[in-house]
Amino acid sequence: MNLVLVVVDSLRHDALGCLGGQAVTPTMDSLAARAIVFERVVSAAPWTVPSIASMLTGVYSHRLGLAKWDQPWPRHHPNLFGLAARSGFEVASFVFDPTHLFCRVPEAGVKGSSQDTAALLSWMHRPRPPRSVLFVHYWWTHVPYVSSPMTTPVWRQVTDRVLASMRTGGAAAREGVKGLYRLAVERFSEKWWPRVAEAIDLDSSWLVITSDHGESWGERAETAHLADVFDLHGNTLYDEVLRVPLIIRPPGGCAGRRIRDLTRTVDLLPTLADLAGLGELTDLDGSPWRRPSAGRRGPPPLTRCRR
Repeated sequence: MNLVLVVVDSLRHDALGCLGGQAVTPTMDSLAARAIVFERVVSAAPWTVPSIASMLTGVYSHRLGLAKWDQPWPRHHPNLFGLAARSGFEVASFVFDPTHLFCRVPEAGVKGSSQDTAALLSWMHRPRPPRSVLFVHYWWTHVPYVSSPMTTPVWRQVTDRVLASMRTGGAAAREGVKGLYRLAVERFSEKWWPRVAEAIDLDSSWLVITSDHGESWGERAETAHLADVFDLHGNTLYDEVLRVPLIIRPPGGCAGRRIRDLTRTVDLLPTLADLAGLGELTDLDGSPWRRPSAGRRGPPPLTRCRR
């Protein structure tokens, strides 16, 4: 069994065409047609660090106490990477900047930047053990919505210009930035994903595509000033920043189905641990989707969705 987990930064729950979005995403829509699509998914936090930490530990962010890129993750809450490595999986991560995300999480096996697609594909094409976990933090759907590799200082400069344009340009500028976002989503689906998908053994791999949080553009009064990137996501708990997409494709694909029950990203770790046989876990806030917790209606067992 192989697992490929792609977290598409800032991808809203309603961005992809298959989820009612305006972006033209036929490749991702085709993937969703042979997968399980979860329509009401809530992230554990409205910005990257606590959201991904909860996703990979099954524990809510307030219990983890993680709010900075350079914090080590608590050892008393195992994460997907460590659990997989101890069970014999090869583990690799590609993140937007190797000096930030997972820089204090050695078990993540950071191999390089997700902005270097050639390096990612090179790793995927080389001979590997029969079981592996690959985590990719796709970055180019994050403001400023461009697909050019950039350092963190350059990213901040460009992002500041985008925010300034929305502060001074009013509704027209905001619509223009939303158009850039739509194009960024389309590039993910139609330019980047097809190249990555070709390097995946689709008959032996579980594919999971989700997001750390959504996005807003100052539509609400509280964020109309747009002084910082956290005014787009991170400072509020509205649907547009907490709801995210989730598409799971089992090995070989399956008859497409839609799950409308409320789902949480904090359930992802226990679910993947269950599928991969990583052992029973305790002290979690999440629960496996194949065995919903008592009193909470959940989606049907994922094992029924095999081809």
